[in-house]
Amino acid sequence: MFAAMAWYVRDLVMGRCDRAHPLKDSRGSEWFDADFSYMFDKIKSDEDAFQLQGCYTECLMKATGYGTQAVDPLKFVVGIN
Repeated sequence: MFAAMAWYVRDLVMGRCDRAHPLKDSRGSEWFDADFSYMFDKIKSDEDAFQLQGCYTECLMKATGYGTQAVDPLKFVVGIN
C-alpha cells in the first residue's frame, strides 16, 4: 500500500492525477476522501481494516497503474479480503 501511495503522490506532483477527482476501483465505483474516512471511522475488527486497506490500495493502483503489470488490482484485493 505504501508504494502505491508514493506512486500516487508522485503522479499528483507531476500533474498526472488530479486530487479533485475521485479515485475509482476496478468496478468503476467512485471513492472520495469522505468515503475512506467513513470506512476508517467504522473499523470494528481486523477484517474491516483489511477491507479498507484493500479498497484504498486497489483505487491507488487503478489511478496510477502501479503494480498492474504484475497483479490485477481486483484479484489482489480479493486475496486480502
